[in-house]
This record gives sequence, C-alpha cells and structure tokens, in this order.
Amino acid sequence: MNEHIINSHKKVNPFLIGLFTALAAVLLGVVIAFVTGAITPAQVFAQVAPPCCSLPSIPIPIPIPIPPPPAPVIPLSIPTCVLSANSASLPFSGGSSTLSWTTVAATSATVNNGIGGVSPITSGSKIVSVNKTTSYTMTVMGPGGETTCNTTITVMPPPPSAPTCTLTASPTSVTSGSSSTLSWTTTGATSFTIDQSIGSVSPVSSGTYPVSPTATTTYTGTAIGSGGSVHCMATVATTKSPPPTPANGCIDVLKETFDSNGDKVTPVAQFTFVLDGGVSVHNDANGDAQFSSVSPGVHQIVETDPGSSWKLLSITPAGGSVTVQNGPTCATVVFKNQQVSSPPPPSAPTCTLTASPTSVTSGSSST
Repeated sequence: MNEHIINSHKKVNPFLIGLFTALAAVLLGVVIAFVTGAITPAQVFAQVAPPCCSLPSIPIPIPIPIPPPPAPVIPLSIPTCVLSANSASLPFSGGSSTLSWTTVAATSATVNNGIGGVSPITSGSKIVSVNKTTSYTMTVMGPGGETTCNTTITVMPPPPSAPTCTLTASPTSVTSGSSSTLSWTTTGATSFTIDQSIGSVSPVSSGTYPVSPTATTTYTGTAIGSGGSVHCMATVATTKSPPPTPANGCIDVLKETFDSNGDKVTPVAQFTFVLDGGVSVHNDANGDAQFSSVSPGVHQIVETDPGSSWKLLSITPAGGSVTVQNGPTCATVVFKNQQVSSPPPPSAPTCTLTASPTSVTSGSSST
C-alpha cells in the first residue's frame, strides 16, 4: 500500500504545479491591488480582454475613518437659595427684622430694596428696618444659571380709630310738652342710637330727631364702630306752662293779726271779707284769701265785724278800695287787726296737808 502511494506522487506533472503556483500568485496580487486601490478591475480587464470589449468602472469605496465618541457632558448644578425673616410680621409702627439666607452652587448673591450684594454668599444675615409691608428678593448666580428666592415682612395696619359723636338740643329749654330738636354728628361709626325709647337713628353720620319732653330730660347717644363705642349727651330742660290768662282780674286779701303787745299772732285767726257787699271769702291760717274772676274796675273789700276781742288797725289801700286790671296780676288789700286785751292766765291751784299727831310709835296711827 505504501508503495502505491509513492507511485501516485511520482505521476504529478511538475509543469502543472508551476502553472498553478504562478496563477495563484497573480490572483493574490490582483486581489491585493484591488483592496489597496493600486489597480481597478477595469484596468485589469483592459490588459486581458479583447479590444472590442470593456468592463464598466466600479468605484471601490474608500473606508471613512469613524471619529471616537465625544466625552460625556457633566451638567452644571443650578444655584439655589433660601431667604427668610425672623420677624415676618411687625406692628403698625414698623420695626426691625433680620433677613437670613443660604445658597448652594452660587458665586454671587444680591438682594433688592437697596441692599445689593451680600457676603458671605453661602449663608448670612442682615438687619433691616421696615415701616411698611416689604417683599425682599434674593438673586443668586452661578455656573449653572440664575435663581431667585424671596420673603415678605408684613407691617400690620393701624387699629381703627375710636368713633366720635356730638348730640345737641335746640332749644335747650321748653315748656312742658313743647318740641325741641336733637341733632347729632358722628365719625367712624357704623350705628348710632339714642335712649329715651328713640332707638337706632339714621343717617348715622348726621341727622335730627324731634322730641317733646314733659319733664327735664337728658338724652344719651351711643356711637358704635370698629374702633369701639362712645357716648354723647344733650339735656332739654322743661318749665311749667303759665296759667291761662283769666277772662277778668282778681283780688288778693292779706290778713295780719297781732296780740295786745303788738306781736304777730300765728296761725292767723279766721275773718270774713266781702266784695262789693256780695261775694264773701275767709282767710286761711296764713292769712290769705282771694276773689277770682273779678271784672276790671274799682271794687271795695270790707271786713265783717270781728267782735269785741279784735280791733281794726289798718286797711291798705284805705277803705279797702282797689282797682282791678284784666289779667293774671291780682290787686291786693291788706287788713291788720289787734287783740283788744289778752285774757288773764288761770290762777295756780293751792293745797294744804297736815298730820296729827305728828309723831307716833312704830305701827301707831296718825291722821
């Protein structure tokens, strides 16, 4: 068997081996030329093909170098800030408050309302004086951009003013039952009331109200508003109505009495007086008597006989003659009388008492 194999190798033609080796070398060179672009297929075809024919030109793509991927972009941090006030609310008069801030990723920080740039940037504080509600805005800037933050300090409004009121009466004095007018003005009031059963009145700001008191009366007004309440007063004094004017006149009789020593006697003894011989009246304990509805003109008043215990001292005017005028003013007649003598005082009682015998032994009798 080994011998057979050796004999078969001896049958290969050395010419063919050389031919195939040359062809392989040429083919390899052509392939390398194609790949490197040193020669094109059309050039090879032109060398080996007949003159009648040509191979179309087929461009060989030239490899394009691919750039490496870009380096990853690292985003920049956006700056942040926080702005606050330790006293976010102040009374209406204003006051001081402290602004405090913190920032992140900021290279500058400014605050409005005249504060400007602040330092340190990362955190800090500043005292501000405020007299009205104010908003503060901080603006921070950094590589990553710009950001704002804010805070507000509120100044409370002033408390409402207390209301005011005035209450007057015109006229301030009237006869009983006559009319007077109450007038009022108010400020800062939402309601106004008057006592004495008048109640709520309008318009609240100013107005009038008629009253007719029968006695002296004080009126009190009360104004109420958001600032509280306040009172105001007015008084209307009253006087009695004058008596009606009589159709005629009148005569007043005054009686004065004296004892025998000339001292005035009270109460006055009662006497009788006669007008023009007709109508009679008696005086009271004060000595007063009156004739009413006397026609105008001259009239005479006389005193009836008082008896023997009195004597007439005088009459004024003389004879008791008076002139009566029409109206409330009375004519006056004065009578003065004196006791003729004072009665003697009663005798003092007397008595006698005797004992007999005047001395006795114990238990014995005496008369």
